[in-house]
Amino acid sequence: MYPHLGRMLLKGRHVRSIQSLLRRRMPTFGNCDAPPPPPVKPPGPGDASLDGSCGGSNQFTCTNSTFGACCSSGNWCGDSSAHCGTACQSAFGTCAGESNVSSDGKCGSNGKICLGSGFGDCCSSSGWCGGAAEHCGTGCQTAFGNCTAGSGSGGGDSGGNAGTISTDGTCAGTKGLLCKGSIYGDCCSSSGYCGSSAAHCGPGCQSSFGNCATSGDVSTDGSCGKNGKTCKGSSFGDCCSSSGFCGGTTAHCGAGCQSGFGTCAAADNISTDGACGSNGKTCKESAFGDCCSASGFCGASTDHCGAGCQTNAGTCSGGASNNISTDGSCGKNGKLCKGTTFGDCCSSGGFCGASTDHCGTGCQASFGTCTTTGSDNISTDGSCGKNGKTCKGSTFGDCCSSGGFCGKSTDHCGPGCQTLFGTCTAGAGSISTDGACGKNGKTCKGSTFGDCCSSSGFCGKSTDHCGAGCQSSFGTCTTGAGSVSTDGSCGKNGKTCKGSTFGDCCSANGFCGKSSDHCGTGCQGSFGTCNGAADSLSKDGACGSRNGKTCVGAGFGTCCSSTGYCGSTGSHCGQGCQTGFSSGCFTRNIPTNDGTCGASKGGFTCAGGPFDNQCCSSVAGQRAITADLAVSGVLEDVTDQGETGRRYVYSEYSSPLPAVEDFSQLVSALWKPYRHPLDSLNYTTDSGKYYEIANGSQLWQKPLGKDVLILDVDTRVDNKARALGPTIFNKENMTPRAAGMLNHYIYAQIHGYDYKFIKAPIYPHRHQTWVKVPMIREELKTHKFVVFLDADAIFVQPQLPIEFLLGLWNITDGTLVAMAEDPNSPVNRDEKGWVLWNTGFVVAQQSQRTQEMFKVWDECPMGERFPGCEKWAKEWAHEQAAFGNYIRYAYNTTDDLRVIPCGDGNGAAYLGDKKCLGAFVSHFWGHKGVTIEYLHKMVAQGLMRNTEDNHHDAVFNAFIHPLQGKMDKQLKDILADLSDSET
Repeated sequence: MYPHLGRMLLKGRHVRSIQSLLRRRMPTFGNCDAPPPPPVKPPGPGDASLDGSCGGSNQFTCTNSTFGACCSSGNWCGDSSAHCGTACQSAFGTCAGESNVSSDGKCGSNGKICLGSGFGDCCSSSGWCGGAAEHCGTGCQTAFGNCTAGSGSGGGDSGGNAGTISTDGTCAGTKGLLCKGSIYGDCCSSSGYCGSSAAHCGPGCQSSFGNCATSGDVSTDGSCGKNGKTCKGSSFGDCCSSSGFCGGTTAHCGAGCQSGFGTCAAADNISTDGACGSNGKTCKESAFGDCCSASGFCGASTDHCGAGCQTNAGTCSGGASNNISTDGSCGKNGKLCKGTTFGDCCSSGGFCGASTDHCGTGCQASFGTCTTTGSDNISTDGSCGKNGKTCKGSTFGDCCSSGGFCGKSTDHCGPGCQTLFGTCTAGAGSISTDGACGKNGKTCKGSTFGDCCSSSGFCGKSTDHCGAGCQSSFGTCTTGAGSVSTDGSCGKNGKTCKGSTFGDCCSANGFCGKSSDHCGTGCQGSFGTCNGAADSLSKDGACGSRNGKTCVGAGFGTCCSSTGYCGSTGSHCGQGCQTGFSSGCFTRNIPTNDGTCGASKGGFTCAGGPFDNQCCSSVAGQRAITADLAVSGVLEDVTDQGETGRRYVYSEYSSPLPAVEDFSQLVSALWKPYRHPLDSLNYTTDSGKYYEIANGSQLWQKPLGKDVLILDVDTRVDNKARALGPTIFNKENMTPRAAGMLNHYIYAQIHGYDYKFIKAPIYPHRHQTWVKVPMIREELKTHKFVVFLDADAIFVQPQLPIEFLLGLWNITDGTLVAMAEDPNSPVNRDEKGWVLWNTGFVVAQQSQRTQEMFKVWDECPMGERFPGCEKWAKEWAHEQAAFGNYIRYAYNTTDDLRVIPCGDGNGAAYLGDKKCLGAFVSHFWGHKGVTIEYLHKMVAQGLMRNTEDNHHDAVFNAFIHPLQGKMDKQLKDILADLSDSET
């Protein structure tokens, strides 16, 4: 652990430790925080690609590119067979063709291949041809030769796809395709097919094209299958489980057991819940249908048996399964999107995806699914759905049946009707047609698979579907039914620990046991026995009147606020704190949450809550400088408890300004009359642009107050004198970073949100922008929303509350995070070609799934879950590239993510990009000094809304000047505390 990791600041006063936020050791000999490198100059024609694109309109080359040396027909750099093989563009990189056979033994970086070279068919990691283990083993370059040990000179055909992994289940032969790493299995049978059964891995197995199980390959460490080792005769057990471990239990010898690498029990491997493929189950002779779809569901429709159908898990009708896009490009290269991991729609630009841009106007129906509804997309032959045609407006009927035919009968418009391709009767479109349920919004009730939706999201009628974990919102469930865990796992998979041999308690992490770790805090009462009321703990920070869950022991804070959220601030533990779901509710000096205070109002205090640092006015003698001055434009002295101050009152105030003892009160007083109403459905900017919340419904009509945190995080803190100068209004001495943070602070004060400035510790072995990820995750434990901004990103509509923006951007209770899209340019695209989202403005919402997502994001550079993410630890665009290339594809259910239009939350009007105007949040990437101008504009705007131009100087001199010394000191203290602390 770190000896010291800096300190957190709440409202400029409260400082707490953050030692537990990171788990890596600090640099031993000092602060290694170097300034970020200058932005990389975008490449021009002929230069090495920096974003993975090549050829086409930009004319970038893949030679020396970090993405790979081959330029595919879809204009993307890479090293796979899809990039270096058929239609590879040799003008923009290297290609594995016959003319590129090595003549001197060198390969790889020079574009030469080893197949047919005479030196050996494998290209080593250091770029030399050979057939030894050091050439064909670790680091062997598959794009430039074979990678099977023992590949000698002249081995196999030198052209085509030799040495590449099979994508269609065939192996060896004239193409020389390998099974090692293939989705069909790692063994190449004597007949030339990939698989993992005894018929594939046993006698006749071709070891040059994959793994084979021989008596000499008995596992010595318990691992089996993918590494070619067999369990037969091992000391661990004779069965090789679906996960690749030897043993003798049902979990090893039963479902998913790999018969090619040991003995398997006689129990069949037929799917019982409709799931297939990755779980080792086959659809052949199942009750759901014999075909296993690309998504892993059994069925008998074209969607199951056609493109993407998994031949190793059932029957397939053949066709274009070997023509599915492997790199996200489609259309002109003849590749299909249907069944890819990128999305089923092929856009007009030739990229696979599932957004409106892909599936709408210009979508290429010949290469995937489309949802356009124009007249050119209406069915003319009665077929619909899979071919992208809609029935709406056709002569056959407006409904598209589950079988893909237009009509108007109940069979067409009822259960299974495809709502994307026509009209359906109420509720019909929500019935599952492929066996999936729950997360996708589909119900099993009335489906052909069974009426119960299992905890894993599959329809069926077995105990696994209808018992423990069954989702009653998406079908029928039995009560009290359960399935006892046989392997020690529980909870998420629907298994219960009650009666298992491992212990009766299901831990928070999903393992059976009987220790306090299993039966105590976090114990899942729905899947076993728990000590006390562990199953009533809040799992997502919601509590009390919202869901009956308690905050005690939940990890989000010990107080359940009046609005039903866990936390530890005055807003949570003060007025309205729900004692039945808390352990930390204040019993003395209780902070007010609605502004009432004093002995006559329950004894509530202004201190510690949303009205912190304000005074409680009860009698005339205790009022601060708030005497009602009746004469407009009069300057006069007023006395308050021995202190003299001067203030200016303008006759058009709807009410006198309240007492102002510090800067935050001044801001709130100036802006409060002009805050945009929370229940409003529209807003017009100063430039006249009109915005309206869709569907006429605003979800966030109640003030969120301190449940919203406006967060600043930085490893660098400005020197206090240089940051603020003699006064906060001295812009000559203010730094852009300080100006940006003050903008965020002022915005929080205007709307009563919480604010924190965290001086973060140095993040070892990473670029320092990564530090925002664990910090946001930590703050989500005590706040419903965390709104993070880079120091060069500012709020430009200060009167507009976050609640309105949440509604405008369709952020629901289920949304995890929202980010602004980057400008559409080559340097701002991920490895699949999609525009990145900018992490300089992040809106994150508290939930268990959000905590999980931020943890996965933070661990991405370790490369364990996402190989290749390691480079983003230090390479630009750091955490932004990691999120764009990996995290957003792993968390992509309906409500998980929201992309904020670039015009709303990125760029700025002066930058000249008409699509990225930063209407609500502007981001001054290369012009950080502009933040100072905007800060002064923001402060001046608050004053000018309350005064006429010719009174500005009078207001400044009479109203602000007496407080300026106090305000300056408070703001200086904020930065002084931090800049003087240890790093």
